[in-house]
Amino acid sequence: MMDSKLHKVLQILEEEFLFSRKRADFSSAFERISQRYRSGTGVFLQTDEERKAYIFTRLPATFAAVFKVFEELKERCPDIDIHSFLDVGAGPGTGMWAASEVFDSLQTCTLLEKDPRFIKIGKKLASGSSLPLISGAKWQIADIEKEVNPELHDLVLLSYSIGETKESTWSPLLSSLWRSTNKALVAIEPGTPAGYARLMKIREILKNLGGYIWAPCPHLEKCPLSQGDWCHFSVRLQRSSIHRQLKTADLGYEDEKFSYLILGKEPQRPFEARVIARPVKQTGFFELTTCRKEGIFKEKYSKKDKEEYKSKKKLEWGDSF
Repeated sequence: MMDSKLHKVLQILEEEFLFSRKRADFSSAFERISQRYRSGTGVFLQTDEERKAYIFTRLPATFAAVFKVFEELKERCPDIDIHSFLDVGAGPGTGMWAASEVFDSLQTCTLLEKDPRFIKIGKKLASGSSLPLISGAKWQIADIEKEVNPELHDLVLLSYSIGETKESTWSPLLSSLWRSTNKALVAIEPGTPAGYARLMKIREILKNLGGYIWAPCPHLEKCPLSQGDWCHFSVRLQRSSIHRQLKTADLGYEDEKFSYLILGKEPQRPFEARVIARPVKQTGFFELTTCRKEGIFKEKYSKKDKEEYKSKKKLEWGDSF
């Protein structure tokens, strides 16, 4: 899934770490950013050690989530031509790498990031790519809590970044980004109750600005989930050796939970339902939890219903039909 050049650069950085005598510093840094990530509070990254810990532990997971959402956008709109891409709160440029993998028509990338040190890391990563699109990306220092008025871009990404800002800034920020969106805007947050709650507020603001919800929702109505539940999805990725060390993890993989929204300027073809939980599969039948315009449903499909069983037995968490 990850671009081979990016993977190579990450391997070089990993080798530098493995020869470092400051592993305890990085482990401590990882614990701090994990706590902020889970709580959704505070400035996410504050030291160089935390930035490096992010590169080794969070960048691969963020890449996987963004890649998955971009694939959903491409599936929903197979004929969409994305020529220009804007990442708002870009960090080290993770979204750009994912966009370059999914959209063959992509020609230019603009990245807004307020942390100059993160931009430096992002440029170092980009220098390892043979793609002029990535090595020649336009980086800009910008604080999204302050006024931003980007130029028009086909695709705008707001990924894992709005949670670090004051809610009072969201409406003017989203209004500005929506004006800068030519075709689609993607918002991604951690797959936590707090991340989902932020996305519901983003959803309402962009709906009021005239946005059409392309995914994951199969409708424009209020989210039908009951209080205490939240809509989120999952993508599995392989852990590097340094990732396992920092997390003191035994498994060679992890599942990144994320919530997302894709909104477009024009309506798209409707779909009936979205699978919003892992299917329960038993001998002779399976059960899907789906979100439909009419609400949330538990749908049971038996082998006795041959056509329905056959058409839906391969559906997984996050799929639509």
